[in-house]
Amino acid sequence: MRNFIMICVVNFCLYFSTYLTMISGTNYAKIALGASTSTAGLVTLLYILGLIFSTLVFGKFIDSINLKKALFIVMGLDVVVTFCYLVANSTHILLFLRVLTGVLFGIGTSICNTTISKIIPESKKGVGIGYYNMSVIISSAISPFFAIKFNASGLYKESFLLATTAFVVSVLAILFMNLKEIENSCTATKKEFRVSDFIEPKALPIATIVLIAGFSYGGVLAFLSLYTQSLNLSFAGSIYYPFYSVFALISVWVYGKLFDIKKENLAYMLSLLAFFISLILLSTASSSFDILASAFFLAFGWASSKSLAQTIAIKLSPENRVGLANSTFFIFVNLGIGISPYVLGLVEPIVGFSGVYQISALALILGAILYYLLVWKNFK
Repeated sequence: MRNFIMICVVNFCLYFSTYLTMISGTNYAKIALGASTSTAGLVTLLYILGLIFSTLVFGKFIDSINLKKALFIVMGLDVVVTFCYLVANSTHILLFLRVLTGVLFGIGTSICNTTISKIIPESKKGVGIGYYNMSVIISSAISPFFAIKFNASGLYKESFLLATTAFVVSVLAILFMNLKEIENSCTATKKEFRVSDFIEPKALPIATIVLIAGFSYGGVLAFLSLYTQSLNLSFAGSIYYPFYSVFALISVWVYGKLFDIKKENLAYMLSLLAFFISLILLSTASSSFDILASAFFLAFGWASSKSLAQTIAIKLSPENRVGLANSTFFIFVNLGIGISPYVLGLVEPIVGFSGVYQISALALILGAILYYLLVWKNFK
């Protein structure tokens, strides 16, 4: 239980700091440094490319390393890199720091996800991973709240300092972890390099679908602050994620139970439907009620679909390749989230933020079709 709690704390701090620097970094680039919307989106894209590279390369070794030592080193480096945001006075420096942040986040999440996958019993995977992902849900609620508040006042350095502090907390949490039992189950790393050393084929179908879902979510994450400001609904924007998190905690439990009683297809399709409704509501928003209604459906959409998809990736993969399955899954998740702000940032001047969210909603229809074609048959 102590290991479970501590890894959740580390994961919370990791996502909290990353979301904080992602949202504040985008606004900082556009408003403080005078970058265009597409360049501001590039801040996120470069971060994701660094993340994907590190996850891809590190995934080969994840099942054969000392997880605690590796996590301690990565979180320590995160403290240093995030502190450097305080002196980022040009777009070039900011872009460089985003790449480093992406690399470290990729390695950190790979270690955390592999650790939790080995801690949770097989019969409790659906609910267990759901509870673990609550650390992501809560961080994704609190972090944007602080980011939007800081951004509205131009307090970007305070935002970066808070992110640094969270990483310090994660380093302290690691000291209380004892992973000797699962460390002993690690296997030796093979010397030859093959594609299957970096990507788990069994996880590819659901990973492809979650890439699309991540693309749809990336626009919400990157542009919600700017969108609500343009609608003069900044307060609704600031409480969007806290409101979302309250219902996300409920949705993860409900969908997790549904998944564990062998209703996998129903659970996942319902989550995509809720996600679709959320984006449509956001694209047509004209009041605070519309914004918060979108947050409600997002809780039963993205929060649950991501957790369910991760569980599916693990269940469909060999037990001795759980770490690689997690790496594959998160490469695709983060690729979707990463390319979204840049691609949608290019079309935003043409279609507006409303059009951006409509495009994101349409992408989910493609995701539902692919799920039926590629994954549905595994859970009949």
